[in-house]
Amino acid sequence: KTRLIAEGRSDLADRIEHVARTIGDGLGFDILSFERFGTEYREKYIEVKSTTGGKNKPFDISSNEVEVSEEKGEQYCVYRFYGLSSTAKEIRYYECRGAIKDNFTLEATAFKAYYKG
Repeated sequence: KTRLIAEGRSDLADRIEHVARTIGDGLGFDILSFERFGTEYREKYIEVKSTTGGKNKPFDISSNEVEVSEEKGEQYCVYRFYGLSSTAKEIRYYECRGAIKDNFTLEATAFKAYYKG
């Protein structure tokens, strides 16, 4: 919001939404924001992931989040917070833009079971 306001776009800052809270967790991203693209502004889809472990500690991600990241392309970003604890002196994070499969190695850890009978 601060960035958009500084860019003279408080109208867009007012439209930033924590959709995981207001709509639900099934959209494939947590926050709808906006960013400058050339001379225009476009939507930015942010998925937030956090762990207490280090930068390379694996984290859970849904197949829906993976699919939405492919659909949204460069407008999709994962903000990955790590090393979080009550004693952490600083908040560390990195941002990955684009399809999740292009930024992370994915490992299947769950299955859906359908009754055959």
